[in-house]
Amino acid sequence: MIEMMKDVNRIFREVTIRICKNPDLAEALKDCKNYLETIMPVNVMHISVLDKGFSAARIVACVNDDGAVPIDDSWMIPLPRDVMETVEDWMTDDACFRRDGKESYPYRMGAEIMGISEPFSVLNIQLPVNDNHPGFLGLVARGKDQYLDDHAKLLTLLSPVFTCLLQNTLGHGETLLLIHQAREDLKSLQKDFKKISGSHVIGVNSGLKEVMNAVRQTAAMNHPILILGETGAGKGIIANEIHERSDRKEGPFVKVHCGSIPGGLLISELFGHDKGAFTGAAHDKRGCFERAHGGILLLEEIGALSLEAQTGILNVLSDKGFKRVGGSRTIFPDVRLIAASQKDLGAMVQKGVFVKELWRRINTSPITIPPLRSRKFDIPSLTNHFIHQKSIEMNLPVIPSLADGEMDYLLRYEWPGNVRELENVIERALILGQGRLLRFPDLEGFQRLLFVNHESKEISKIPTLDEIMIQHIRDTLEKTGGRIEGKGGAADLLGIHYNTLRARMKKLGIAFGRNR
Repeated sequence: MIEMMKDVNRIFREVTIRICKNPDLAEALKDCKNYLETIMPVNVMHISVLDKGFSAARIVACVNDDGAVPIDDSWMIPLPRDVMETVEDWMTDDACFRRDGKESYPYRMGAEIMGISEPFSVLNIQLPVNDNHPGFLGLVARGKDQYLDDHAKLLTLLSPVFTCLLQNTLGHGETLLLIHQAREDLKSLQKDFKKISGSHVIGVNSGLKEVMNAVRQTAAMNHPILILGETGAGKGIIANEIHERSDRKEGPFVKVHCGSIPGGLLISELFGHDKGAFTGAAHDKRGCFERAHGGILLLEEIGALSLEAQTGILNVLSDKGFKRVGGSRTIFPDVRLIAASQKDLGAMVQKGVFVKELWRRINTSPITIPPLRSRKFDIPSLTNHFIHQKSIEMNLPVIPSLADGEMDYLLRYEWPGNVRELENVIERALILGQGRLLRFPDLEGFQRLLFVNHESKEISKIPTLDEIMIQHIRDTLEKTGGRIEGKGGAADLLGIHYNTLRARMKKLGIAFGRNR
């Protein structure tokens, strides 16, 4: 035994090697047992965690003379209050616990679970992982008084390496749990979003009939797709519809608006970077192509990309792989690319500001979304859809209706902002509306200007919808002396919930409360 203590460095190294080369906890424990039993008596070796919340000891891994023991829920050993206090006192005062196992309640139960008949000896050391879940390493040997002081000293010296093993195992388990919870939360959010926004496209049998035919034809394929259309026409919605109809619908759907990211950050955003690649790169970062692995990557306004970024995307499409910024490892993502643009990419190719080969790659089966002014037949359906959707989002007590003649204004308007502008108009009408009937006075003024002075088109003289709404809210606040809540308050006069009004005022930059 004295020789064993003299050679403690070699023993520590051998145990460390066996733990480091085995990523699986049970296999590492098995390898360590096989080595330690050449030095000291051990028939069973286990790592356990004291769960204070459940007042129980949970065996995380266990090996015996036959190998690793399968762990299930029955390996949670409930501890009475007096036993729990005794165990906590031991873990507070002593690093090591050594005695005849038959004297200890948890070890009698543990022995029954492990299939050990008495008498047996127990040797435990603490593994201080955290306060709520302290751990310990336990050795069990058949027979009485099998463990000596030198055995306890040796095992205490080995505790740091076993503590690291348990910490890594618990951390990995918590990470897997968080990933699982995040996936479940994402699925729940997607379901809630579909309840609010609707899972169908408005106009599938009318203005978007040809578009949906193209979606059905291309969804099952894997080649890049180019979606063309004016701002607000619904390019993102059609891309999402392709994702939902494809074999990749269970995979991620990553969106990147190429025009909203500064040029210096765009390459890193698309392809990621390795730690130390540039000043401020404190850790590795996965780019959009990696995050979209197994799913679809939507590049909105691809025409805003620099030639360098365009070339990088072309290389991914050609070689199926790329390297992170500052990295040396080639990454091969399984991604389907959807590009969207309001610009004429063919004309950009002629001007030399868009890579010709990339345009050819993504332009094999383009889908063009018609503007709203060319499919006004869909305006009533879209209006009804947005009224219901926004009313639910705003928690309105009733679903408002349109005042007489208001649909005529919507149908006469040319909608330069397309479906997105219609959505914003409906939202603002709901906020500003007094009572149940919705009116659009801003559109009436706009149409009057077009009829009186059609040639001049001095649209810049007309206040924006935001400006009209700001003035209306401020006028109402003047009448109420700045009071928002309660009967006769601004929210009451405007016919909306006071939280909705506050959120809208914050978005529009209208001060309230102390700031006012």
